[in-house]
Parts: sequence; C-alpha cells; structure tokens
Amino acid sequence: MSTVKVKGHTHLVRDLKSQAIINTDSDAYARYMARKAKQSKKDDEVRDVIRDVNELKTEMREIKDLLVEIKNGRLISINNQYI
Repeated sequence: MSTVKVKGHTHLVRDLKSQAIINTDSDAYARYMARKAKQSKKDDEVRDVIRDVNELKTEMREIKDLLVEIKNGRLISINNQYI
C-alpha cells in the first residue's frame, strides 16, 4: 500500500490508490475500542434490567388477578391450595 503523510496531521496518511485518509494512531484506536466495549457492556446491563422489570410487571399482574379472583370468591381453597 502506497501512502503519503497528510500535511499538518501527524497520524493521518493518504492511500494513493484509493485516495482514502487513514488514521495511524493505534493508541487512539485502542481507546476507542475500550470505550465501545464499555458502552456495549452498559447497554447489555440496561437490557437485563428492562427484562427483569418487565418480568416483575407480568408477575405482579398475575398476583393481582389471583387476589381479585380470591376476593370475588372464584377460587376455592382446599388444603391451602387454590383451584
């Protein structure tokens, strides 16, 4: 790959074949990848919390429905089990 330095930029070169500007600062790239991995982990944690909250909401709805049925006498208790 044939490149030339971009004037005024120490970490940039131009690929002469494609005319693309390429950043050669490997430390900046490593920092970028670390930030990206950290954000990805944070996004996964948020998704897990949302999933847990939705599961709790569903369970609370089921408990509420059962309590309403008990209150209205639709569930019968036999040996401490409702049918």
